Amino acid sequence: MLKLHDIQAAARARREEEGEKGFTLIELLVVVIIIGILAAIAIPIFLGQQQQARMSAVESALTNAKTEVVAALVGSPNGTLDAALVGPILTSYSVDGVQLTAPTVSGTAFCLQGTHTAVTGETRSVTDTGGVQTTACAP
Repeated sequence: MLKLHDIQAAARARREEEGEKGFTLIELLVVVIIIGILAAIAIPIFLGQQQQARMSAVESALTNAKTEVVAALVGSPNGTLDAALVGPILTSYSVDGVQLTAPTVSGTAFCLQGTHTAVTGETRSVTDTGGVQTTACAP
């Protein structure tokens, strides 16, 4: 009884004798399946890296905006902050999908909050007394 391997080997030998070159359908299918498996593994990892990079951009913008808000506070004539002073600073850092807001601005206390338009459900915040947090500003 002939086995599939023997049939394939005979077909390959016949093609070599006749000068034909190429791949069999089974060989091509195996390659396509392997590429599909590799893509199924790589694509979710790539998408996760994109999300992390976007949230890192939010964190960087928050850190830079906090530095600028503190500088504005120090340079303020009455030593306090208001929304009119903080608003333009946040607008200057709200680019490329990063959106910064200031839900809390009162006297010398503030909380800046940031999100990214391409990432849903994740918010970062920074206060006048701390670094970047993975939560929203407290009311």
